[in-house]
Amino acid sequence: MKKIIFFDIDNTIVDNKTELVPPKTLKMLQKLSEDDNFYLGIATGRGPGRLDIIKDILHLFDAFVLSNGAYIILNGEVIYDHAFPINEIEEIIKVANKYDFLVGASGLSGDSLLRKPNLKQVHLRNAAKLNPNVYKEIPIYQMWMVSDNHDELELAVSELPQFDHYFWTTIGVDLTINNHSKGQGILKIKELLKPIQVISIGDGHNDIDMIEVADIGIAMANSRFDELKEKADLVGPCVSDDLLCEFLEKHKII
Repeated sequence: MKKIIFFDIDNTIVDNKTELVPPKTLKMLQKLSEDDNFYLGIATGRGPGRLDIIKDILHLFDAFVLSNGAYIILNGEVIYDHAFPINEIEEIIKVANKYDFLVGASGLSGDSLLRKPNLKQVHLRNAAKLNPNVYKEIPIYQMWMVSDNHDELELAVSELPQFDHYFWTTIGVDLTINNHSKGQGILKIKELLKPIQVISIGDGHNDIDMIEVADIGIAMANSRFDELKEKADLVGPCVSDDLLCEFLEKHKII
């Protein structure tokens, strides 16, 4: 049976401290991409316009589950495309205004800020620029809120139960249309490729359900989310150790 391995990007195949794919991991991806027994997939909260960090290796991958499952590509074709309704975006903005959060939106070509905090200063690595009306002009596939007050973020999320949410760490949270996730996206691809064995590898809160739906779910040791490690079948190495290839070989996954 063929296998498809889905990799998260940040702190899974890319070491965010260096913003590079570690050398042995890169060599492994190149080798697997040439093996007819494997498909390679990316599953990420990043949208289509924010894949520059792996732009040099995009050609190695067959499948992309982007924006936490709202936009999916298989073999170069878009197989799923579900953007936010405008009224739902405005519900998020309303709650963000209440708490004075920074709010961002992810479209096909990149990210934009819909509002900046009036009273708080937030340090954001994302280079998105302020464009408050962008959601009225282009499709938006994911929303996100940022604050240095995690308790307020949790309160805000509780006021938006109609959306699925995925915390980054303590300062940010992604919001997606209900029933959209990496795991649901992977199941759509699995249905098209079956029979196939699915392996999922990640480190984040938004990786929990893709670990659960996989035949083999692997959490990175550098994950800050205990729930992910508890639900994983295996716990792999830290991204910075660059031992992912040896780990997958040891467990006879590759």
